[in-house]
Amino acid sequence: MRIEYLDRSLEVCSPFPMDESPLSWISTEKEPIFRVSVRSYHSYRVFPERRVIYVPPERWYPYTAYGLRYMLAGDYDGGFLLHAGAVSGGNGAILFVGRSGSGKTRAVGSALRRGFVYMGEDMVVLRDGKVFMHIPFTLSPPEFVRQDRPRRICFIRYSPGAYPVILRLSPARAMPLLLEQIFNLGSVFSRVRELEGMLEEMDILYAMYSDFSEVEETCLY
Repeated sequence: MRIEYLDRSLEVCSPFPMDESPLSWISTEKEPIFRVSVRSYHSYRVFPERRVIYVPPERWYPYTAYGLRYMLAGDYDGGFLLHAGAVSGGNGAILFVGRSGSGKTRAVGSALRRGFVYMGEDMVVLRDGKVFMHIPFTLSPPEFVRQDRPRRICFIRYSPGAYPVILRLSPARAMPLLLEQIFNLGSVFSRVRELEGMLEEMDILYAMYSDFSEVEETCLY
């Protein structure tokens, strides 16, 4: 299988049930951000000028999703690869930014149940003042939005037993938190002013919780 995303191409060598994966509906979308083509592999091969990963058949999909992320993270300079989930609500996208285990997938899942549309659960791309989707990791959303303007960014932190706290942040306070969660910062550090401009246009929240339902209303509406 070959996945083309933005300006990169990734070869995945493994027998896999593509029809049972989220890639099946992404590949049928007209003019998708992702272009997926299936090829048969009978032995290991070398693909000149392309990135190649070999994945076990029983866990091919999560390996592919993470492989695509790290393929881009090294030197991609066309936008910011943000460690975040995102949903679209019709009047703009909401981003959930946080470290691993902060509850991004849970937040996205809660938003989907409220009628929001999937854009990403572990990584999205910021460029040209927009959010671009990334393939699912564990969720199976019925539909997706390929790009949208961000209207809110929520820095989330899961803390067992903690009293729920929600703070509104200024762009200056939010910037260090955002920079911590960018995978390819070394390649785009000269474009930090672009991030500053995006933050100026967004509502910025910080939420700490032990259950996302405690802060769900504030983060989503």
